[in-house]
Amino acid sequence: MNATSNIRIKKHYEFVADGIYIFQRFNKAYANSRGIYQMYAYFEGQEHRCSLKTQDHRIALERAFEQYNIIRKRILLGQAIKSVSFDVLCDEYLKARRSLISKKAPEQDWNSDYHRLIVEAYYRKFFYAKLKLNDLSKLSDGMVEDYLNWRMYDQKFKAGKIKAPPTAKTLNRERVVYIALMNFAVKQQWLIPEGVPTFEWQKQLPSEDKPFAAFSRTAYRSLRLHSRLAHLEAQKSEHLTDEEKEMAYLLKEYILFMVNTGIRPGKETRDIKWRHVDFKKETLLVVRGKTRSRTIPLFPTAVVVLQRMRNRADAHCNALGKTLSKDDFVLVCPTAVVHRLC
Repeated sequence: MNATSNIRIKKHYEFVADGIYIFQRFNKAYANSRGIYQMYAYFEGQEHRCSLKTQDHRIALERAFEQYNIIRKRILLGQAIKSVSFDVLCDEYLKARRSLISKKAPEQDWNSDYHRLIVEAYYRKFFYAKLKLNDLSKLSDGMVEDYLNWRMYDQKFKAGKIKAPPTAKTLNRERVVYIALMNFAVKQQWLIPEGVPTFEWQKQLPSEDKPFAAFSRTAYRSLRLHSRLAHLEAQKSEHLTDEEKEMAYLLKEYILFMVNTGIRPGKETRDIKWRHVDFKKETLLVVRGKTRSRTIPLFPTAVVVLQRMRNRADAHCNALGKTLSKDDFVLVCPTAVVHRLC
């Protein structure tokens, strides 16, 4: 291997041969554990890094030379690398994924596909638009580290407001997309397996807020009580119009609906129509979810809430000489045209 001045050697790297180094990676969660040996090499202007899958020093040395021969053969025999840009990789990957989805799940909305959203919003924006990565083979571990720093710190400001950094769970979901993207590049022979930079699994920090797993019975009763009291106060008020009182009632039902279904407020609830509610099967079709369209079961309390909302909407339509349509929105004030709750 040809070692050059561009190679970045860290203190804990052990020299094996010209351009070949090994080192141990320790798991911080297990301070007394012996680390797995990794190989770092530099050949023909390309960085290569892979796990040797052993904690034994002698075996690690043997496997390092084996990996060297594999890399050397692939490059010298011309099996590696066609020079393509990261932009081309994104285009071809999304094209292949869309074709696969159209065959396996034709009802799924492509615009809400999680892989498409992550590639367009983050990977293409950083690696191509920001780093100008016109040669995929030059993708390195340092670039991946820069991406994580960019996601954690540089994206905190959005539209003039401070945005909370992504959690470890979010970054690990993005890691799944990264792995799929790199596997596609290897399959297309745009990268060799040993040349794929590592996207480390992100460990959740103690400072990160843990998700609220579920409502306790006490919290649920408290929320239900306060929503009903707010509704009763609105009905007694002499300063509110009939439309505003109707919105107060719908808000109470909206709270009960959200608590008893667990779907996300905003995008997932905004476009729910009556055609998406199946009272016989007691299911709800979420057509614009965070990751994909999906059908969720409805608990009895949620069915009762939806039935009350349906009866109330029917009554308003009948009073106006109209018929409630399946394409009418669920979470909209029946006495108004544009008033929405989400």
